[in-house]
Amino acid sequence: MPNDRLLIDPELRLELRQRRRLFKIVGAIVLGLVIVIVAARPTRHAIKSWQARRHAEKALAFIDQEEWKEGSAEARTAYQLRPSEPEAIRAVARLLSRTGQTEALGFWKLLREKQPLTREDLRDETTAALGTGEVSAAAEAVKELLGKKEGGPEP
Repeated sequence: MPNDRLLIDPELRLELRQRRRLFKIVGAIVLGLVIVIVAARPTRHAIKSWQARRHAEKALAFIDQEEWKEGSAEARTAYQLRPSEPEAIRAVARLLSRTGQTEALGFWKLLREKQPLTREDLRDETTAALGTGEVSAAAEAVKELLGKKEGGPEP
């Protein structure tokens, strides 16, 4: 300020204190914004994954009760929220398998890449493979279902 010489010592200290306070407040706001920006994406992904798992769980319950319309809506919602979520893939694959649609085998292969299949998954995969005429895929699923990695009868 041009009138700094006219300020007496206590007034100058008060003005400096107010400037420091303003800089601290602005600094805290900027730091808070940076933290929010950095944490927002992982947080959003975690929330979407949780929502997808929740919808997939509902879808699987509806599918088990053979309520296809509700199961289809929930499976679709789960898959749209997070297509890479294993539970969402499982819900879509199970729905397609149980309704006899040929696209089911592709979803089972996608799920297999993400995680090991459960016994119920293997049964549905076998059904889907047989329905599409994929005998080799059905044979592999049956071998895994029976706990044998190699083929052929036991001696």
